Amino acid sequence: MDHVEKNKEVNTNDKKITGDLKAMYYFLLGVSIVIPVFFMMKLVYLDVFAIDGSLASHTQYYLWNSPKLFKEILKETADGGFFLMVALIPVFFIVMSLVNSVVSIVRAIKVKISWKHAEAVNHVCTSSIIASASFIVLYNIISEFFELKSGFSGQNLKCNAFIFMILGLAIVGKIVAVIYFKKIKERHLF
Repeated sequence: MDHVEKNKEVNTNDKKITGDLKAMYYFLLGVSIVIPVFFMMKLVYLDVFAIDGSLASHTQYYLWNSPKLFKEILKETADGGFFLMVALIPVFFIVMSLVNSVVSIVRAIKVKISWKHAEAVNHVCTSSIIASASFIVLYNIISEFFELKSGFSGQNLKCNAFIFMILGLAIVGKIVAVIYFKKIKERHLF
């Protein structure tokens, strides 16, 4: 009889779901929501200065108007075709991150605390880390081509801080997702 009671207690999910798992669940749900919002913010902007040093134009580039930035990359860089192809890599991973975020949110709502949710958030964070890191590397290479300073005018391509925030949040999210998965595995919540 005691053996039966012990098995009932082990199989009860409510007893195993403690504050730390719930906190990780809500944190990872928040990560899945915040990362796509940050990717929808301004990623880079191009400032063009007039002869007198005043700001002539301030063009902001978001994910949805990235073809405009691709035209600028094609026009401004030394080997525009190559850099254009390379610039598609971060955009591909940003789109993958957005798709993975939607999958993660759906799994969080549908299956609650589960290894499926941990796996989905892990995919979100991995694709976000790759997207933001490749974006930063590409920006550091390409921005030098945009920094033209002549007697008549100048221009600068600037990266927004949201990329660095995404990278930091994705790294922390990946660490929490791995810990979350291990705790779910330890407590047999499959």
